[in-house]
Amino acid sequence: MLRPAPARRLPGLLLLLWPLLLLPPLAAPDPVARPGFRRLGTQGPEGSPGRRPSSVAPDGAPASGASEPGRVSGAGVCKSRPLDLVFLIDSSRSVRPLEFTKVKTFVSRIIDTLNIGPADTRVAVVNYASTVKIEFQLQAYTDKQSLKQAVGRITPLSTGTMSGLAIQTAMDEVFTVEAGARGPSSNIPKVAIIVTDGRPQDQVNEVAARARASGIELYAVGVDRADMESLKMMASEPLEEHVFYVETYGVIEKLSSRFQETFCALDPCVLGTHQCQHVCISDGEGKHHCECSQGYTLNADKKTCSALDKCALNTHGCEHICVNDRSGSYHCECYEGYTLNEDRKTCSAQDKCALGTHGCQHICVNDRTGSYHCECYDGYTLNADKKTCSVRDKCALGSHGCQHICVSDGAASYHCDCYPGYTLNEDKKTCSAIEEARRLVSTEDVCGCEATLAFQEKISIPNNVKLKCVSWNKEQGFIACGGEDGLLKVLKLETQTDDAKLRGLAPPSKLSMNQNLEGHSGSVQVVTWNEQYQKLTTSDENGLIIVWMLYKGSWFEEMINNRNKSVVRSMSWNADGQKICIVYEDGAVIVGSVDGNRIWGKDLKGKQLSHVTWSADSKVLLFGMANGEIHIYDNQGNFIVNPVLIDTGMYVVGIQWNHMGSVLAVAGFQKAATQDKDVNIVQFYTPFGEHLGTLKVPGKEISALSWEGGGLKIALAVDSFIYFANIRPNYK
Repeated sequence: MLRPAPARRLPGLLLLLWPLLLLPPLAAPDPVARPGFRRLGTQGPEGSPGRRPSSVAPDGAPASGASEPGRVSGAGVCKSRPLDLVFLIDSSRSVRPLEFTKVKTFVSRIIDTLNIGPADTRVAVVNYASTVKIEFQLQAYTDKQSLKQAVGRITPLSTGTMSGLAIQTAMDEVFTVEAGARGPSSNIPKVAIIVTDGRPQDQVNEVAARARASGIELYAVGVDRADMESLKMMASEPLEEHVFYVETYGVIEKLSSRFQETFCALDPCVLGTHQCQHVCISDGEGKHHCECSQGYTLNADKKTCSALDKCALNTHGCEHICVNDRSGSYHCECYEGYTLNEDRKTCSAQDKCALGTHGCQHICVNDRTGSYHCECYDGYTLNADKKTCSVRDKCALGSHGCQHICVSDGAASYHCDCYPGYTLNEDKKTCSAIEEARRLVSTEDVCGCEATLAFQEKISIPNNVKLKCVSWNKEQGFIACGGEDGLLKVLKLETQTDDAKLRGLAPPSKLSMNQNLEGHSGSVQVVTWNEQYQKLTTSDENGLIIVWMLYKGSWFEEMINNRNKSVVRSMSWNADGQKICIVYEDGAVIVGSVDGNRIWGKDLKGKQLSHVTWSADSKVLLFGMANGEIHIYDNQGNFIVNPVLIDTGMYVVGIQWNHMGSVLAVAGFQKAATQDKDVNIVQFYTPFGEHLGTLKVPGKEISALSWEGGGLKIALAVDSFIYFANIRPNYK
């Protein structure tokens, strides 16, 4: 089910690693002036990541045996205390392969400092980006060698930095007795070490607070441009002992000795008596050796370091990117869209569209040859200069002013027409209803009134992107539609006038909102509204579910979930917005609450589900089967023994009650009697299963339908269009 930021508390040890960019460090004020964190990784004799800065003699040499007040003096190592330790590794797109290797080296070195075993420290790793993957649980490995081999096999995921979701997943699925965590009676310390070079993309404040409240001690390590406020927000008190900072990615893997001091007793590196210029590495048994930061090599004295990495020294002269070679030299590379010049240092633009000098009036398109060509928006045609555009179809521009239908008469002219049952007014733009309306479908409902179905206008989706789903918000009037290539739009029709309402006319089809929502990479298969909580829930062909919320006129991601097992076929919120039913391709049915908790689940084996909808009173669930059957269950998942069974005789793609619960619309397609091709059909039924009528829909393939809030209009997703059909009652 969907996981919101709030969730239950589980004790455990978290080690969260955010990606660290291999870029030259930005100039920053001395972090000593920033309260609440410690700075590690200073290059030079003044300090090192293996120890706090030691006292310095007047000549600049480190004073022998000097130590800070409050520090324990003397050499030695200890047997590390048992821990339940979980690493959370952020593997989003910003981390490069070499950087990700450094992260794994850092994890392995921390493992080396610990005593690993069933009765000692247990280790798990959770990998995350926009989704979360548990690489292995706490009970998976009981020795260092197999642990480090498992770490070495970890690969990056993708984009996104959903840190809060990763912490929540670790609390829910890793720090459990079933996954190998030890219970409260064992008194095993629970610690979290969080490492980041940036800002999390979701709200981690509440999740971190719950982790601390459940007994988890949180450490935060910032790198390079890390957001200090986020570090302090996540770390335990006192902050000066739980927040650290390193300047470069090259020394992050050397910090294992700092945490060895925390997890066990002191050694020479912790005491600060090692005299290493850069990094002190503890070898155990009171021994140590010195290493250098990235871009430096250890001198003959085995203490000091000399520069080796010319890229790190910033003397390479590369205009864009400096890349180190194994031979100790380097070469220059360019950003995407640029090519390296003959001097092998500077770069020239390869993508002329990106430079903005192409001269195209509308759209610039790059060609594989390195050149480009110009294209025009819908409704325009490219002129002879191959740069500018002229109007081709004024109807396509959407500025024609026709109330119902715009008919193109050529490159620059048009005229307006009306739907069946209406006549064009003198202004040649607006339409009025006539008494004798031509009916596509005419049926008599239980109220003794006659219903008329007639097509109104259609909305065209740019670039002929094929639609997969549509949903109409009955309260706010938003229309959400999804389709191929991650298409997700939120539209809104113009507000209906009071005069039109009094005359019983359906609302207009001009758009007052047209927004694109970016978050899905695969084809968007399902969209559904929760009107009571003003939320939009969407899912794509990869199984990714996103809950969106409206804030200051724009839509933002609130929750993300991926079951990683099957694709969602349909979703439906009940009338009060408290429950959502999710139907998966593999026959799984899940009903959950608005706060993300599962209420019940069911596996309908052998059933190919295609759609689900709640009844208006939230007491009944209707499941549409691919074979055209509609099955009915109660709101607890029990099959209703004597239901109203409806055989539509077609392949069902969508079912939905109108918002009064008086008419059920079923969309799908069937083979025409005299044709080989499929015919798009919408069937209408009463709550008693009586057939009210049939609406034939133009186009190749209908994919979804949705009622307007007043029940006078229905939206149909067909190919790359949204058709609107009026359902206008004529009272006798």
